[in-house]
Amino acid sequence: PFPAYLYGLVLFFCFVMIVPNVLVAQTEVEGEVSGVWDVEGSPYLVMGSIIIPRDQMLTIEPGVVVSFETSRDSVYVYGEFQARGTEEDSIVFQNPPGGWSGFHIYSQDVIGFEYCNFETLKPYMINVHIEDATVQVDHCQMHLNGAYGHASGAIFTFMNSVIYKIRSVLDGNLTIRNCHLTEGITCSQNILIEECTGKGQIRIEGPGQNIIIRNNTFTNPAQISVPHRGSDIVISDNHIDGDVILRGIGGVVQAELLNNEITGEISLWELTEVVISGNKLYGREPSITMRGDAVAIIERNLLVSVYCAAQGEVSVRNNVFIPWNARDYAYNDASHSTLEFYNNIIYGDGVCSIIKCRDEREGSIHHNLYWGISEPFINIEPGENNIETAPLFIGGREFDYNLQAISPAKDAGDPDSPEDPDGTRADIGRYFFDRRFDHNPVIASPLRTYAKQGGNFSYSARGSDDGDEVNIDFLNLPDWLRVVERDDGEG
Repeated sequence: PFPAYLYGLVLFFCFVMIVPNVLVAQTEVEGEVSGVWDVEGSPYLVMGSIIIPRDQMLTIEPGVVVSFETSRDSVYVYGEFQARGTEEDSIVFQNPPGGWSGFHIYSQDVIGFEYCNFETLKPYMINVHIEDATVQVDHCQMHLNGAYGHASGAIFTFMNSVIYKIRSVLDGNLTIRNCHLTEGITCSQNILIEECTGKGQIRIEGPGQNIIIRNNTFTNPAQISVPHRGSDIVISDNHIDGDVILRGIGGVVQAELLNNEITGEISLWELTEVVISGNKLYGREPSITMRGDAVAIIERNLLVSVYCAAQGEVSVRNNVFIPWNARDYAYNDASHSTLEFYNNIIYGDGVCSIIKCRDEREGSIHHNLYWGISEPFINIEPGENNIETAPLFIGGREFDYNLQAISPAKDAGDPDSPEDPDGTRADIGRYFFDRRFDHNPVIASPLRTYAKQGGNFSYSARGSDDGDEVNIDFLNLPDWLRVVERDDGEG
């Protein structure tokens, strides 16, 4: 029989023969590189900084691992660089503890990263140093790093990626689409941020021109701030768990905030010209704060309250204010700004004012509807056609602030206001009652009605079907309750 000790000896020699083949399945690189890095040569060990020369190209294929040996190593791109993995086989960039120095772009060719995973602690992984560079990042994982650009004319595009931080002080273009943001973005102009999630710490610096932030869901603590001058800024259709701060220092901030849900506060400081329209601002009070020389149009919002210490012009129209469990006002004026306040519904909790002014002043206050207000106007005289009555919202568990067909706010707005889209006189409130559609019949009646024993009991119900006749039937009534029909439109 074969001696037992020889079995072990044979296995040892087999291991010795196999191990060299495993160890040689790696490639050491440094200096100038180009060509193709494929999975057969992976992992690629970067022993020093590497350079992609001008007019040459380096392509990294799916499944490749690139490992940097020291934190001083960098990739200097003067030619063309493409690192495009796949969903099944991503490209991994590994680093020693403490990170590595990242990519430095000095090329005007298209630089592409797709399905790449950057395992590094360096805040800025991709650095652009040359004008008119184009960098595309798609389906990449940059959990602890991001990109930095300080060259004019560069084009950054980030899509479908996880990004830690971006700092772009360019006059080029920055597009961030369908990304998850784990930290913050600092940018200057020509910016599009859309369909993103995450913290949403966005700061607009420099001239701040041509900024579009739309269709994003930013979680707490989110903040969008414009600390300096800026124009053509549109923030629309976002959910923002945080604040929006516009502060025109050194110039005017011109912005539109449209159709957002904002749980924090909108703050207008210094020189601001802003339209705030169609938003739901229900998280903090006051919902809007204005200071400095603010020129603001506040229209068709659902909000709690407004505090104004501005010296500009403020027009507040067609909003629904809900100052419940908040401060004792819907609109607090601590300035001498020009104020127009009309076509608003103020639905109070019984212990608040509509407009509370610090000093006696004048304003154009007319065609508003209010309910649950203890002292409507303080230190300001209202105009005509302010109605005190219940607005008759549709209501419900998920409260609907649309108007019922029998709401007194219908066709009760300022007749000089533009007509509603259905061609009728302006309604009061955020939502107009649209006569272009066939609405369900509405019956308005008390939720609970009580009477003492031996006393009189009455119950009334009003019905409407867009002006058509409505029949109301009461079934299984007790013998002592008699129904009286009225023909005055109230029964």
